[in-house]
Amino acid sequence: MVLPKRSDVDLGTETGATFPYVTRGSGPRVIAPVQEVGREHLKNTAALSNACMPGYVLSANPGLIWDARYSDFDAQSQRLVGHDQSYVQLSPGTFEGRFLSCTLGPDIAIHIEHCNQALEQQLSGHSTALSIGVAIQGRQSFLANGEGLSPDDILFIPPGSDLHLLSPVNGAVLAITVQDSCLASYADLSDPLRTYLHETPEVRILRNPQLARRIREDVVQAIEGCNRVDCSQQEAARIGHALLTGLFAKLSIDLCALPGGDHGQIRQSYDRFMACRDTILRGWEQVHDLDALTDQTGIKRRSLQQAFTSHVSAGPLTYHRIIRLHLVRRALLDETFQSDSIGDIAARFGFWNWSQFTQHYRSHFGEVPSQTRAVN
Repeated sequence: MVLPKRSDVDLGTETGATFPYVTRGSGPRVIAPVQEVGREHLKNTAALSNACMPGYVLSANPGLIWDARYSDFDAQSQRLVGHDQSYVQLSPGTFEGRFLSCTLGPDIAIHIEHCNQALEQQLSGHSTALSIGVAIQGRQSFLANGEGLSPDDILFIPPGSDLHLLSPVNGAVLAITVQDSCLASYADLSDPLRTYLHETPEVRILRNPQLARRIREDVVQAIEGCNRVDCSQQEAARIGHALLTGLFAKLSIDLCALPGGDHGQIRQSYDRFMACRDTILRGWEQVHDLDALTDQTGIKRRSLQQAFTSHVSAGPLTYHRIIRLHLVRRALLDETFQSDSIGDIAARFGFWNWSQFTQHYRSHFGEVPSQTRAVN
């Protein structure tokens, strides 16, 4: 069984969309509250700030920038139009997130995501756009398809590729998305860079501390340039072109100096983790204990435990319970199941002891099941 995903909602990230900001005053920068997304007011925006997102809401130019806060990780997962994403919250506690998007013309956009909880994120890349990602902060490194992703690294996600991202507690990451048609217009790309961007179908990580730092700095400047009342879409497009020109120039020089060979091998433990994870998602009902999991995957108990501990900091059966808790939560939020009791829904996903179920649910999501259901 795959995790049910709430229906995609187009939240208006396309070029020129108008977003629900409240703007006050005049001048080059306006700081004002933004409409909350989620059921609870998230009081401390500063807690969701980082080196690329300030501790206040950017609202001067809602035609170019959307800066929103979330109390629901499923709602935040649907933020990117053109990407198929699903999230699993790994760490216990109430979720708080923030997502900022800045449109730089019809072909380029910046996205910054910050979450207070550790997440497992499954993402299918945009069918016609390249994404270039950089970690901003996190207590630990991110893991992208099994490889460590630190703030010194640059992540390349080709169009249509699959990314399995594990983000740490209080993790923040940025991505620059570029349409293929825009990449084709850059005639001065070096041969190594053109090959790296166009002819490599898999996700890659490039370690380059100087360039990663420059990307973060340039992104901040680009967002500041667009967060002005008088910044037009044409000017934003020029800012986007300047951002890419600088990035590609530095990247061309650095790639020419790299030795040949594969840039990043997926570790064997990652393959084991993904094989076991897929088994759980396809048929959690058949996984009664660790022996059942080893029988279905052919992977030894110790290897399974090591793979899960290294990737999600939890054992296979704990992860199995987390998945079932998410299935319950999504059913509680689904109108299809509104006539079913909470106990019946819990039992449907393998929770037979009401006391233990409510304890696990409240510990993981920071609320009791009845509070989740009360949202609808």
